Amino acid sequence: MLRALGLQSAKSDSQAEGETPEITDDQPRNSYTELQLLDRHTDIVRHLARIDNSRFVSTGDDGSVIIWEIETGRAMRVIKQNKSPWPVTCILLLPSITTLLSSTEESESFGPSGANEAIQAQPPPTAVPDWLITASANKTIQMWNLNADKPHRTLQAPGAVKCLVALFEGSMFCSAGHSISVWSNDGNLIYDCPRPKADSYIHTVVPIRGNRLVVASDRPALSVYNVEQPSSQPSKLKVAFFRVLQSHRESIHCLVAVSDAMLASSSLDGMVVLWSTLSLNPMRKFNEHENFRDQLHSFPYCVNHLVALEGRYLLAAIGNGFCMYDAIIAQYVVKCTNAHVANINHMSFVSGGSMLATCSEDGVIRLWSISSSDTAEEAPKLIGPASPVETFMGEKKLVSHRKVAKPIVPALVGQLTGHSGAVQRLLDLSPDGFASCSSDRMVILWKHGSNESQKRDEAVRAYLGTECDCSSEHIGSPRSVKSFDSSIF
Repeated sequence: MLRALGLQSAKSDSQAEGETPEITDDQPRNSYTELQLLDRHTDIVRHLARIDNSRFVSTGDDGSVIIWEIETGRAMRVIKQNKSPWPVTCILLLPSITTLLSSTEESESFGPSGANEAIQAQPPPTAVPDWLITASANKTIQMWNLNADKPHRTLQAPGAVKCLVALFEGSMFCSAGHSISVWSNDGNLIYDCPRPKADSYIHTVVPIRGNRLVVASDRPALSVYNVEQPSSQPSKLKVAFFRVLQSHRESIHCLVAVSDAMLASSSLDGMVVLWSTLSLNPMRKFNEHENFRDQLHSFPYCVNHLVALEGRYLLAAIGNGFCMYDAIIAQYVVKCTNAHVANINHMSFVSGGSMLATCSEDGVIRLWSISSSDTAEEAPKLIGPASPVETFMGEKKLVSHRKVAKPIVPALVGQLTGHSGAVQRLLDLSPDGFASCSSDRMVILWKHGSNESQKRDEAVRAYLGTECDCSSEHIGSPRSVKSFDSSIF
């Protein structure tokens, strides 16, 4: 383990809005004081996903898939493509049919033979992933068995694949890019819907009610497709174009489902549009800017990351700042205009939701909180189970923000510097910390220093207790002491 480099401490609330906050060496609320470098990748690492409570996976431009143990950072499996490596463009974790059946009280409740509204349903929370599906730039889809070294199947996609999404609670999945394809859970192609060659590649697919798919590409408009199911052949599906949704002025970057009744899209000009999944009409817009280009013809308000929370909140990375927006009452809850010196790439709640972590092209990870506590141990705790938003906001602020229009300005409580390139993604691994990946080919595990110190103390006591024979026959006589093996830590 290495000590994390702490550089800053929070400024007062009187800080000018146009300035990027800075902190000093003293970071009493930053508990991530230890880091572990995982350096098995040979190119940019772009994707992180948590498999279960003990494992997570990373992959990127080197084409390799590495499964890591969360507690120790050990590479449990390194899966490499047989031929020359191609960059992995997207990943998806899916349970097997057997796992789905065992995780569902009634097997008829999932799959296309169930209700027509089930297309957007995700795998049950109790369904542990059995398959890791990766798509590469060479138009292939690999289905990796998480318990075997060789790929279960190699699928030849009709065209380039930019995104993967689960359908019907994971009994099927969709790949999209040049075309839209629907596959069975075991890798059989059910239907392929080609698109005009002149059209741009699809980068996001969101299933919505009414057996429809909303797709986003590098165009200012969204496209909607119907997923038709013949009554005579329930296992067969057909994907057909339905209509275009136009509201943006520039290319769309993000598309997420907020709730069963609402989805959100954001574009290069910074505007975020909330759509009704029933009428497919815009409900409201926010972060609109008349002049969305600066003097250098760049887009300072571009939304690079959009996260939907609890069916009503939107967490948006806008340029080098971020905000939390309540879609129900059309109000900003939290807003920080300048959080980094460069654009934010990704955000995630960490430490059980008590802090928000943001990572940027500047190579820095920053921790934010709206609690007034001075130390991590004094952070307010809610009674009973709490969501990440409730934990982050605190009970009183969560209620009060709906009564006032002024958003809360979060405090910068920590800065983590370990990467030498743009940080691409964050992955919460609570209660063991979180992971980050970067263009410097590194994956870093950020861990709570007090927890790791306690683990080492317990390991030392266990080691000494095993090595020391305190029986009466050895009392008063010389004892042989074995060399200390640091590898156990």
